[in-house]
Amino acid sequence: MTADIEKLSIDTIRCLAMDAVQKANAGHPGTAMALAPVAYVLYRERMRHDPADPSWPNRDRFVLSAGHACILQYAALHLSGYDLTLDDLKQFRQWGSRTPGHPELHHMPGIETTTGPLGQGVGNAVGIALAQRFLADRWNRPRHAIVDSWVYAICSDGDLMEGVSQEAASIAGQHGLGRCVFVYDDNHITIDGTTALSFDGEDTGARFEANGWQVQHVAAPNDLDALRAAFAEHGDRIAAVIVEAAAANMGVVPPRPGFNRALVNLAHANGSLVISDEVLTGFRVSEAGWWGVERGTEGEYTPDLLTFGKVIGGGMPVAALGGRAEIMQQLAPVGPVYQAGTLSGNPVAVAAGVATLRAADAAVYAHLDETAATVSSAVSDALAAEGVPHAVQRAGNLFSFVFGADVASGVSDYAGVQRQEGWRYAPFFHAMLDAGVSLPPSVYEAWFVTAAHDDAAIGRIVDALPAAARAAASARPG
Repeated sequence: MTADIEKLSIDTIRCLAMDAVQKANAGHPGTAMALAPVAYVLYRERMRHDPADPSWPNRDRFVLSAGHACILQYAALHLSGYDLTLDDLKQFRQWGSRTPGHPELHHMPGIETTTGPLGQGVGNAVGIALAQRFLADRWNRPRHAIVDSWVYAICSDGDLMEGVSQEAASIAGQHGLGRCVFVYDDNHITIDGTTALSFDGEDTGARFEANGWQVQHVAAPNDLDALRAAFAEHGDRIAAVIVEAAAANMGVVPPRPGFNRALVNLAHANGSLVISDEVLTGFRVSEAGWWGVERGTEGEYTPDLLTFGKVIGGGMPVAALGGRAEIMQQLAPVGPVYQAGTLSGNPVAVAAGVATLRAADAAVYAHLDETAATVSSAVSDALAAEGVPHAVQRAGNLFSFVFGADVASGVSDYAGVQRQEGWRYAPFFHAMLDAGVSLPPSVYEAWFVTAAHDDAAIGRIVDALPAAARAAASARPG
């Protein structure tokens, strides 16, 4: 199949996901859009299945443990030729429809199991693989394999936080279920918020390796060599690269000088778009986000799309995107591609966003930069005074800290963040809270300053630091 048809197929899955969620005014298009290439490869190239005979006993099975992203599976089934029509997609999440908000067995051919409660689908997939192993051991003979099917599954952060998924992973490793393959959508988000609140303290890949699984990782931030290797192997099939311009979902990990520019050049040389995720940095570190910070420097880069959010509405749910004119003209109401999102266009949120952006002038950004420099320096001085090894991680007016001698020169990726002595942060946090200063609840969160931080507020922060630094210094693992 040509690269053009592959790209069209993947983009069609994305558009169906957007349109179905938009029409239903409910659902989760993000995972479906991000994993559309995975669905395409599985249903088009990897899985042995027959839409005309969906109950064929030796078929490969697909389990969507991240059941909230079911529109991804529905779109793949529709495009693969299963008895799932476009009208069924138009009835997504409607009462009595064949396309409910989570996959349900017997509602639709091609759905192998009902999923929804987080972690359940991991157990389902392992259970199916165990049953296949049992049948294979019972009926297969040398040079005559009657049962040789595979199980493919997609799981999310929320799935792997649940105990049932660990129990299932353990028994899968115990029995060496090599025909059970999971794709982990490690997007650092759960229904409660960023995984920095609850799930970034462990090495999930190492946990699965300890259970006997073979684990393969995708490229890490700031790793151009890994990106080059990915493009060398898959360059003609990569439609877009999504990058957090200045990572702030693992603490702050600023890009290495020139990284974003090199990434854009590499992607464009291979015919791929670059989508710059500035949900945290957009309109916070400058009027044009991190792109604006690097504009006019040697690292200047031009992504094809930028996504902005979080800060725009002053806490209200509103976001924005912008990009090259020829791409923006494909979006409704000018073009045929609809956008979908919770509370899209809510007038109260939009009004809050407009008011926030009007208030964010050059003087506000200068104040934010000065405040961030003052507070981060004060924290660093207090920690140094108590002999706590650490490094300040800054990206514009966003900052965080990593603790420990191994990371005292700073970190540039998530692996580096995980090497720190993160256990020092909780005593530091609680000492500050006792003094009336509320900080980010996790060492994996970025620190934000606001225009409301005046000299009195900064003074209160500084006054609380010595006791907090002593608490961090006296902390012990566990």
